[in-house]
Amino acid sequence: MPEVVIMEAQVVAYHREAGHLQFDTGSRSEDATELKLTSPPEKNGSAFWLYHSRPPAADSLWREAGAHIRFSMDAADLARYSKLYSGSAWDLQRID
Repeated sequence: MPEVVIMEAQVVAYHREAGHLQFDTGSRSEDATELKLTSPPEKNGSAFWLYHSRPPAADSLWREAGAHIRFSMDAADLARYSKLYSGSAWDLQRID
């Protein structure tokens, strides 16, 4: 069973076409959500970006600037990868 890290953050902004991937057959842009982490405590104040392989729904919390959110991630993914995707986060919820 993976070690789970519970993250809390404020959504700073949703960025369209924030990342670009180049392939032999062409290229593709990816949207991203910019977050300011508030938890875990050792990450408080850190910037954190999550990319989206497909744009989230228009009413998604990933798009809502100012929203305070909580989600879970696999600790191994956080340690292993420098570019993370929203698909690696689960249990996204709004917090007050």
